[in-house]
Amino acid sequence: MIQAAADQVENSEAFVARVQYLNDHRDDKSHEELHLKDGRIVDQYSAPATGADHKHYGRVWYFRDITARKQAVRDLRESERRFSEMLGNVKLVSLMLDRNARITYCNEYLLCLTGWRYEEVIGRDWFELFIAPEIHHLKVSFFPKILAGLPEAMHDESEILTRSGARRLIRWNSSVLRSAAGDVIGIASIGEDITERKVAQDRIAYLNRVYAVLSGINALIVRVPDRDELFREACRIAVDEGGFRMALIGLVDRTGMQIVPVASAGKDVSSWPGSKTAFQIDGVAAPESPTAGGQGKSARRHQ
Repeated sequence: MIQAAADQVENSEAFVARVQYLNDHRDDKSHEELHLKDGRIVDQYSAPATGADHKHYGRVWYFRDITARKQAVRDLRESERRFSEMLGNVKLVSLMLDRNARITYCNEYLLCLTGWRYEEVIGRDWFELFIAPEIHHLKVSFFPKILAGLPEAMHDESEILTRSGARRLIRWNSSVLRSAAGDVIGIASIGEDITERKVAQDRIAYLNRVYAVLSGINALIVRVPDRDELFREACRIAVDEGGFRMALIGLVDRTGMQIVPVASAGKDVSSWPGSKTAFQIDGVAAPESPTAGGQGKSARRHQ
């Protein structure tokens, strides 16, 4: 029987020698993996068989095919290797936090983006190291929502601090990490740096607002003959269509060297003293002065 088993094992000589050793040392136990010639892997266990009287009755051998389990372990390790390599090379922020928001993993992209070194980051509190002090409350108010897997918390935008104190806007996609028993052990997040994109979007939005104001006022000039109505409607267009907080039009009174408001709009304009009070013009001589010349360089509210 031993020879029949040995014929199936890759290293038959070592197997036979091991069996002989165990026969000579009958109190020894053996637990090994056997690699068969057909590619299977067998878990082998052997122990002495003794009775209650401590008499030796022989040896018990157990063999179990663990090929599928070993392949599953190899596949899992290969998957983890590829995943780790992907996160390390992708141009996205990648990190993992435990339940206390301590950093357990981060990729090279995050380190390059923020100026930190790996050993300075691992084990540190994410919120203390990367989040601005004024929003540290998110650790209590928002982080538990991610751990709970609430849908509204899984996708978010927030700023992080670099080592120099600069701010970067990150768009996050998060998921909950669980143990084999199903317990929540932390979170994994992928983040895209959208700082420059946000700046460009804000700039485009601003230019669109300005274009809307200019287009509206140009159309207004063609159809409105009354000057006062033109000024009032121009201010309204700047606020309603341009999205500006407030707008004011003033006329220059060169005799009194003032800018006199004639129209305004905006929800806060009534609380602004400049909406109804003339501005004194500095740096421009009166019209009758022979030395007058140039344009006014600044204005201040007349007291």
